Amino acid sequence: MKVVLMGSRGHVTKPLTNILVAKGVDTTVITRSKENAKLIEKDGAKAVIGSNFDKKFMLDSFMGADFVFILLPVNIFVADTLQQLKDQCSIACDAILEAGVPNVIYFSGIGSDNPDLGFHYDAENIVEEKLGSLNSITIVRAAAFFTNLLNHVNTIKSNGVIYSNTQRDQVETYVHADDIAQVCVDIIMNPSLDKKITIVSVESDSANASQIEQLFKDNLGLDVKWVSVSDEDALQSLTNAGVAEANSKAFINLFSEKYHKDIVDGVNAHRNIVGVHRLPEFLKTEFASVYNQ
Repeated sequence: MKVVLMGSRGHVTKPLTNILVAKGVDTTVITRSKENAKLIEKDGAKAVIGSNFDKKFMLDSFMGADFVFILLPVNIFVADTLQQLKDQCSIACDAILEAGVPNVIYFSGIGSDNPDLGFHYDAENIVEEKLGSLNSITIVRAAAFFTNLLNHVNTIKSNGVIYSNTQRDQVETYVHADDIAQVCVDIIMNPSLDKKITIVSVESDSANASQIEQLFKDNLGLDVKWVSVSDEDALQSLTNAGVAEANSKAFINLFSEKYHKDIVDGVNAHRNIVGVHRLPEFLKTEFASVYNQ
């Protein structure tokens, strides 16, 4: 079996690469970086260096593949990131068709049923429209990453606060990248052939604000206060930080009380997989490592 992965050595592609290589799968990873290419080869995979916007490069990379994992970068500081996402997705899909790849995973995020939420609504539609003739298409929608909590290290250190437009009684789902990688491996090794398009959501743990506060106290000995801010204030904070307004809205909406039911309904409408990782262990290990630097 030959598998081609997009996403270089990112949070999801790196553990996915490691698991596939350990299983003896012929694994190729697309990257733009010569330095990352060396590390990918060191991990035991083959690296190919090029651009997601280069259709010939993508076609050459996909030739002979049994499975392609599409992971497209989202840079919220780039004003036209949504258009770039669509362009890259379209190029990848065309290359997949020309290369005769039979199976695809598209990495997405929860809430992508709604064009106002996140960044993958249009790209998912492109995948479904262009690749409908394939043996299998699986859209893997991830919850908020555990590592999002690292964005609050500075405010926790300075005044013991997490600021978020997630309201206190709102239960949010979180996911560890290793759990996403394992779900993708399971799909690759056992693709669903009973239906053309499968949508699965992946989470690892869930918590509301009070529970997050208690987790910080129990596992790190930190008194942390979750302070809920309005969507408008959160939007202003992001735009002040240089994030394009359209990107800010798409990101803020993912955590807004206004759209929370839509997200939950979207998750419940499809298969939902709960991984093995939990927030306490993440806080005691990965979070603590960054916090204590």
